[in-house]
Amino acid sequence: MKTASEYVRPYPKIILPLTLLVVVLCGLFWRAFTPGIVHFSNDGPLGVQMADWVRSPSGLAGAWNDLNSIGINAAAFPPSISTALRFVVGPVGYAKFYAPVALLLVGLGAWFFFNRLGLDRSACLLGALAAALNGTFFSTACWGVASQVITFSMNFVALGLVVSNKPDTPVALRYTRLILAGLAVGMGVLEGFDIGAIFSLFTAAFVLFAAFNGQGTLIKRITNGLANIALIALFAGFIASQTIVALVATQIKGVARAASGTRAGTKQFDWAAWDWATQWSLPKTETLGLLVPGLFGYRMDTPGGGEYWGAVGRDPAWDRYFAGGPLVPRTLLAVSFPGNTNLDTTVAVDPDGKISLPLIGEVNVLGKNIAQVKAQLEELYGAKLPGQQVNIELVQPVGFLRYTGGGNYLGAVVWLVALWAIAQALRGGASVFTPLNRRQIVFWTVVSVIALLLAYGRHAPFYRFFYMLPYMSAIRNPTKFLHVFTWAMIVVFAYGVHGLSRCYLQTIAGNLAGAAHGWRIKSWWATRKGFERTWSTGLIVVVAASTVALLIYNSMQPELVGYLKEMFRPGTQIDENYMRSLQEMAAFSVRQAALFVLFLAAGAAVMILTFSGAFAGKRARLGTVLLGLVLVCDLARANHYWTVFWDYKYKYASNPVIDVLRDKPYEHRVAILPLPLPPQIALFEQLYRIEWAQHHFQYYNIQSLDIVQMPRVPGDLAAFESALAHRGVQDTLHLVARRWQLTNTRYLLGAAMYLDALNDRLDPEQRRFNFAMRFDLALKPGIEYFSKLEDVTVVPASQGALALFEFKGALPRARLYSTWQVTTNDDAALKIIADKEFDPWQTVLVCTPLPAGVPETATNQNTGTVEFQSYSPKQLVLKTDARDPAILLLNDKFDPGWQVFVDGKPAQLLRCNFIMRGVYVPPGTHTVEFRFEPHAKPLYVSLAAIALGIVLTCMLMRLERTKSAEATQPTPQPSTAPEQTRKSGKQVTKNNVDTA
Repeated sequence: MKTASEYVRPYPKIILPLTLLVVVLCGLFWRAFTPGIVHFSNDGPLGVQMADWVRSPSGLAGAWNDLNSIGINAAAFPPSISTALRFVVGPVGYAKFYAPVALLLVGLGAWFFFNRLGLDRSACLLGALAAALNGTFFSTACWGVASQVITFSMNFVALGLVVSNKPDTPVALRYTRLILAGLAVGMGVLEGFDIGAIFSLFTAAFVLFAAFNGQGTLIKRITNGLANIALIALFAGFIASQTIVALVATQIKGVARAASGTRAGTKQFDWAAWDWATQWSLPKTETLGLLVPGLFGYRMDTPGGGEYWGAVGRDPAWDRYFAGGPLVPRTLLAVSFPGNTNLDTTVAVDPDGKISLPLIGEVNVLGKNIAQVKAQLEELYGAKLPGQQVNIELVQPVGFLRYTGGGNYLGAVVWLVALWAIAQALRGGASVFTPLNRRQIVFWTVVSVIALLLAYGRHAPFYRFFYMLPYMSAIRNPTKFLHVFTWAMIVVFAYGVHGLSRCYLQTIAGNLAGAAHGWRIKSWWATRKGFERTWSTGLIVVVAASTVALLIYNSMQPELVGYLKEMFRPGTQIDENYMRSLQEMAAFSVRQAALFVLFLAAGAAVMILTFSGAFAGKRARLGTVLLGLVLVCDLARANHYWTVFWDYKYKYASNPVIDVLRDKPYEHRVAILPLPLPPQIALFEQLYRIEWAQHHFQYYNIQSLDIVQMPRVPGDLAAFESALAHRGVQDTLHLVARRWQLTNTRYLLGAAMYLDALNDRLDPEQRRFNFAMRFDLALKPGIEYFSKLEDVTVVPASQGALALFEFKGALPRARLYSTWQVTTNDDAALKIIADKEFDPWQTVLVCTPLPAGVPETATNQNTGTVEFQSYSPKQLVLKTDARDPAILLLNDKFDPGWQVFVDGKPAQLLRCNFIMRGVYVPPGTHTVEFRFEPHAKPLYVSLAAIALGIVLTCMLMRLERTKSAEATQPTPQPSTAPEQTRKSGKQVTKNNVDTA
């Protein structure tokens, strides 16, 4: 067993893992050190980091995203490690190094936990490498959500602090560790939000498990465990209070989706919410992706055939489309009647699971498949129209067929060693592990199994139970549990390396009965029996079977190509180039399988050599190096597909359209026309939605009505958009322009040929649509062939096929009204603003009570002027000049966190036109200031917790140095030799694998 001095002072020891991780990560991210180069990020690209609303440190007290929709409360930036890094290194440095820094932290966090468990040095090092380089954590960091990886790191740290406590640990040291563990778990919540909450549940389970394995009666152990959990939860909540309050306010309360899993006001299951929550579920067949990296591809844009072709991220409607059911609300059905085409119709299943059809009215189809509904309809229509046939088919969905940005590969060596550890743990008294170690391995194995079953989401029955728990339906994407699965398997792997090292590497060769002398494996194999012989045989069989499976898979490439063709383009003809790309995808998948078999064989060979004693004694370091080399090479070659870099000066280069939109962007919004583009310019749709909306608009602070990312839409915004949505009939056509009018959408982008249609159909009387610029698409200077969207720019052209339209009917961002109407009923307000007769230029609708003494209606002629004095996302100053009392309408979203001041004095914030901000201003010249100032008390609580954590960390270091000094005092040594024991035909020291 390790002495206290071996594991309570890890600080000098951390130099080796730190150096090793830095060297490996620098090798993988070497391009980040090149000037002008940044790493790809989907969720937080450089453009977003450059946006004013993100760059301001005031976001710690509350952030307002003014670049999407009509503005939205983005909650407060958490006082986290990620936030600190962003402000310290700046947007460019953050974009360069965020991913590798997060991976470094998770590697060090894992090392800390394994060190505090008392695992062998090689187990700590290889466990740290596996934690930093496994496909799940690595791809997550590279995708742009590295904060989640820091969450994993913080939970490793918390576990390390918990296991550091022993029965003889002084009280002050014990509680210092537990409090810091709570703060680490809370920091994980600050970083990972709902993922942090998920991890905290499993951390709590381990805390209870650790207490259960302590000393004392069962009741005492359980009580101690629950007390420890309570203390950790208290301080986790302490540091995460700001984030918890902000997330509840913005992500649970007031959002369009219920958090109960049932439809609002009913006990019926909410299928729409279920689909939303489980879209990113792991198909059971893609469990193979945990074993074989790239078997289903990597990113959506990986070149050389590496494009992802699995089903993660698939809209559940596609599953029902391919399977022909079951039918759920919002499913579209095309119903046709041969011989009676006038009855043909397309209907949607309503929220109650019914469809309405000609002649027969409502029909309940909920949960039925297409064949069942067809038979039902033929029976019903047979009574009305004898002999009438009915054809019914599902309308092809429009959602994602597939979409992913992450992989889940553990590594061949990780699988082999982890499975060996699990098998050893299940051997009982014959195991090389101590009883405590066996229980710990079983615990983490159970965690990994539970997490994997939950990760299947809608593809298995288990996630439904979790989903129906209170507020759990607010958590999106079951694949998040793959992070927990990986986390647990890394721990099992570390135990496995520990067992291998203590039993086969550190033990001298002479103590291994039948051990291979030098490299003579044959003699060892001839004399070896029992578990080692069986396991080695099993490894050979697995490698051989994998090779055979590879050959069969290779021979099935034509069938795979056919599957991909039908999956991507069902029932349609495809051209030669597309067929070639499908063939490349099939060939790529086979190559990835071949590489896996190669590394599987290498890992198996190292393990068999280890069993043979070839690395025992003086060669122990060589064995560890070889195992680590296979691990690193395997994971590095699989992970290089995730490391994508951008030349950001090239990518974010401006163009004539961007130059127009970036001029005083706070005075207008822009959107793309909801109309199809001709095939010759269809590329512009992708250019706008991917490059411009997600990158350029953020980089240049251009405000767009189009939503880039808003998984939880606020309820008021959803109601506003629904009220102004065109419903496909002539009577609602005016709502298209009304939406642009009320939201200050002055600029529109689309095909130039639509100008007359816009004026004729949407604004026939005033014809306020005209060209601001016509342009064409072109390749950037120096580019000969198109390869990616960032190669495309625009050039002005008097007869260009595309246009930037100006809609002069859009309301200005700020306007004074001397005519207003008060309507505090929200339903009535939505009807009024959607009414064709309502003129937003003449009257403003006030949806909250006016200040005392102000009349509820006014009909004065609108006079007065308003202009911007200054603008920032959280603070804007306007100068007004009105002859009569007026309502100042600001066409930005209302939120209680906004405060308004007139001439420096607080005024009452009004909600106007259902969702916009406003304020009453008296006649004369005034300065009006809007400031976003949500309550900052939770921030102060979190900052106090961080300060406490810093103090306690210093205290912990001092207490552990004191304990270490006491532990190193000379003590009498026993004169007897260590007890020897023989198990499974080999002689090992009894405490070889005891990890305290």
